[in-house]
Amino acid sequence: MFNYSIDIKDVPQVIKRGRKAEATVSIINPTKKIQYCAVRIKGYNIQKNLNAKGDNSFFISGGIPIIAPKGKYTVEIFAVSEDGEKGPVRELNIEII
Repeated sequence: MFNYSIDIKDVPQVIKRGRKAEATVSIINPTKKIQYCAVRIKGYNIQKNLNAKGDNSFFISGGIPIIAPKGKYTVEIFAVSEDGEKGPVRELNIEII
């Protein structure tokens, strides 16, 4: 079983359309080697892999499209092991205004 803890830094709770958002994710004490870490918008077919920053540390940065619908979203962050097993998901609530 693939398990770990997740520490997330610099995630804004409210983001304006057309602005840049970024976050740093640390996977703490993984029980398997990590292949990648990803972020997904729950309920939508949108997923992006984070950039490796260091050992079990990942970074994502990008602009929120000006045409993105305003509203509240649940964002899921998780890691996948080298053998393809998805680990525990951490959910964050974000609002786009």
